[in-house]
Amino acid sequence: MTVTGSGGTGSDTATWTTTAAPVNTAAPVLSGPAQPGWAQTGTDGTWKGTPAPTFAYQWADCDAAGANCTSIAGANLSSYWPVSSDFGSTLELTVTATNSAGSQSATSAPSAVITAPPSYSALPLITGTLAVDQTLSSDGGTWTGYPTPTLTYQWERCTTDFMHMCSPIAGASTSSYQLTGADLGQGMQVQVSATNSAGVRLAFRAPTGPVTPAPPAPPDAGTTSVSDLVVQGGVATFTFHGTVNPNANAAVSYGYSCGGPPARCMTVAGHYGHYIASNRTAAGRVANRRVHVTYTVTQ
Repeated sequence: MTVTGSGGTGSDTATWTTTAAPVNTAAPVLSGPAQPGWAQTGTDGTWKGTPAPTFAYQWADCDAAGANCTSIAGANLSSYWPVSSDFGSTLELTVTATNSAGSQSATSAPSAVITAPPSYSALPLITGTLAVDQTLSSDGGTWTGYPTPTLTYQWERCTTDFMHMCSPIAGASTSSYQLTGADLGQGMQVQVSATNSAGVRLAFRAPTGPVTPAPPAPPDAGTTSVSDLVVQGGVATFTFHGTVNPNANAAVSYGYSCGGPPARCMTVAGHYGHYIASNRTAAGRVANRRVHVTYTVTQ
C-alpha cells in the first residue's frame, strides 16, 4: 500500500505491504487405486494468504478407521506409491502451507484400505501316480495378496493331443482327487482360483500325461516276517505272518529264482513276492534253479 501526503513546499510518500498467514478453505483430496503399483495423488487443497504460500507434504499410515496415524519416512511428495508395509492401512496426506506471515496444515480424508489382488509366483503342482485308483494331489501353487487369498480347486480331464481340450469333473473340487476308470487315457489338470477382496486370479499348468490302468494287486501287503521255509522236491513252502490282501487266496504260488548263499532267495521279474530270510538248517541249499513258492497264509 502506498500513501502520499503534501504540505507547505513538499510531499512525503510511505509504502508498506499487507501480509496474511495461510488459511485453508478446502482440505486436500486423494485419488488413485489403493493398491501397490498405483499412485495415490493428493491435491494441495484451497488456501488464502498473502503472499501466496508454498506447500510441503507428508504421507501417513493410519488404521482402517483413519486413526492412529504414523508418518511414513521419506514420503514427502504430492504422490505416494503404496508398498507391502501399507497393507491393511489407510493413507492420509497432510499439506503444510507456509508464507512470510506464518503456516498452517490441513489433512485429507483417509484413503480406502490398501489391498493387493492375488498374484502367483509358482504354478500349482500335481503329484501322485497317474494310474486308475491312485490319488493325485495339488499344492495349490504359491500366492501373495492382501488379504490372504483363499484357494478353490477344479480338477479336469484333458485330451492328450496338442489341443489339450479339458472338461471339469463334477464334484472334484478339493486339493486331491482319486483317479477312476473314466480318467483312463486322459491327461489331468487342476485349475486353482485365488480370491480376496481385491480380485480373483486363476492359475494352472499344462495337463499331465495319460492316466494308465490300475496296477495289479500283490497277493499280500504289509508282511512283517517270513519263517518256516521248507524245501522238498523243488517246492519251497513257507509261512509268512502279517496283513494279507483280502483278494489273495489262502495259498498262492509264484515263481522265485533261488540260489547263491542258502539264506537268499530273490523274486523272478514280473512276479510278486518277498525277500525270504531263512536259515541254513531249515532251508538247505537251493542252487541256481527256479522253484515254486507256495504261500501258506496265517493271520
